[in-house]
Amino acid sequence: MKSILISLIIAFALVVIGALMVYEKKKRTGFAAKLELGLGLAAFLTGLFISASSIGLLILNKMEQKNEGAKIKAPPVDISISRKTALQKRIEYLQKFVSAGALANSDPRFMTFPGTNAVPRMPMVFPYELRIHPVDGEALLGMHTGEAPVDDPKSIEVILNDIIRLNLDNQFMVARVKSAGNGEKDKYILFSFKTGSTDSYNTEEKLWKAADDAGYDGPETLTEPMKLREDYFRETPDF
Repeated sequence: MKSILISLIIAFALVVIGALMVYEKKKRTGFAAKLELGLGLAAFLTGLFISASSIGLLILNKMEQKNEGAKIKAPPVDISISRKTALQKRIEYLQKFVSAGALANSDPRFMTFPGTNAVPRMPMVFPYELRIHPVDGEALLGMHTGEAPVDDPKSIEVILNDIIRLNLDNQFMVARVKSAGNGEKDKYILFSFKTGSTDSYNTEEKLWKAADDAGYDGPETLTEPMKLREDYFRETPDF
């Protein structure tokens, strides 16, 4: 800004000097007068050029300052949120009510390890997970013990076997459990991720009523374990 003002002062002086030299030429004749006229015109035109250039730079400088001010006032964009995948959003949803301390001591792969072809796996609300039989599709509900990595069979303590259909939100699991035979009917289970407690019902209708009363807000459909796992890792829409 200071250099632009100095340029304007110099340009103004050149214009004045050039104008005076042209004016003084009218009083004289000869070669000296012509030379003085040429120098006067040169000074005058140079002054006009510098003035125009300085004014242009001054305008550009003001525009840049205005743009910089707008950038400072603009709210920051959270790039990390906009780039989150569907799986990352689902993980955050499932871990909403899990304490930061519990997650800090967990295996970093707990929410992302899919298991193996022999034992497909689906993470749930920490520390709970499903292990699925690859042939009949039945699942078991287990708790990650933390005594071994998630890919080690010793890392899980079995809570419930023979799950044939289920669903969940970030507080409860609803499930249908296959009967042991002998004329028994399948059971319907409401499992609390917060307390680890299990309530059993003899009809699906009673299960949904109990789930609604408890505050379950997930889908009211029971899905095959393998399908639920595929949806989780395929990054399809949230539960």
